[in-house]
Amino acid sequence: MLHKRVKFGWILVLGLALSTGSRSRSLPAQAADVPNLSGAWELIQDGYEKKGPGDPQFPQVTLVISQEGSELKITRKKIRRSTNRKLNGTLDVREFIYHTDGRGDTNLGRYDLWREAPKLKSVTRLGDNKILTEFDQQVTVGISGRPLFRGPYNYEMPTTMPPFEEEWSLSEAGKKLVLNTMSYDFGGGARRKYVFRKIS
Repeated sequence: MLHKRVKFGWILVLGLALSTGSRSRSLPAQAADVPNLSGAWELIQDGYEKKGPGDPQFPQVTLVISQEGSELKITRKKIRRSTNRKLNGTLDVREFIYHTDGRGDTNLGRYDLWREAPKLKSVTRLGDNKILTEFDQQVTVGISGRPLFRGPYNYEMPTTMPPFEEEWSLSEAGKKLVLNTMSYDFGGGARRKYVFRKIS
């Protein structure tokens, strides 16, 4: 009788272990360090310039972000400042959709591209508490692949530009959203930082 109880006990323990292991393998992996950017955000810092109380010259920009699964939807709303009276003070709205699983996306423009809006291809991936987007080379100068002109010291301008990068992260327990960009021109690379505060 004792032998049967021991045998039954081992079978029960083994069955529970197999059931638990099977269930854990069937659950999708959760990324614990993925920042959730969902919410409405107001720009309070553009590069080294910070927004002051009632500052009419500071860019009036808000973001509405929806993040569900791998989809990241960013709606940028900006009040135009222009010498054109018809455009000055009007609202410019653009929407960008990215996927953090690396599948690749195409959008008209990007966050800090204000005037022209070419179609830009990009790939978005998750980093360490960050969301990273790298845009394809888009700008081409010259004729038939030859440089348009030579710069100082016989420096030839390249015919294509390196990729443009965006890095999104949260700070201050999710109360602030930080966008770091890395852009390239013919003189090298330049970084820029944008900071937004959460308004809803």
